[in-house]
Amino acid sequence: MEIDKLKYQIQADSPYNDGWTKDFYQKEINNMKSFYELSLYVLKWAEERGIFNNGEPLAQLAKTQEELDETIQAVKDGDHLEIADGIGDMLVTIIIAAKMLDLDPTTCLDQAYNEIKNRTGKMVDGQFVKDE
Repeated sequence: MEIDKLKYQIQADSPYNDGWTKDFYQKEINNMKSFYELSLYVLKWAEERGIFNNGEPLAQLAKTQEELDETIQAVKDGDHLEIADGIGDMLVTIIIAAKMLDLDPTTCLDQAYNEIKNRTGKMVDGQFVKDE
């Protein structure tokens, strides 16, 4: 569960309050790992497997593409569990690729957000298209 939804659900007047107790949601919030913390676990996992010593950034990005293709198929199939698995797998491969390229994924995300935060555009065929 995402933390903002959890925080909202512990409010008594939330339309998303599904009967779970406030204590349950607060416990979930307290136990939730940050993206940064999870990134460190991924980097440790990759280091232990020799990915940084023997891997190549382009090969890692090819793995990201493979995971993207699998996720696209899961979306077409409507398989929510496989979609979540695919998104997680893509994040893992991107975190590793960023490290291989001496980049921090959180900094990359912040940079991308700052680029789009004031962007305007419209929806075309289910996709946001920025104004020229």
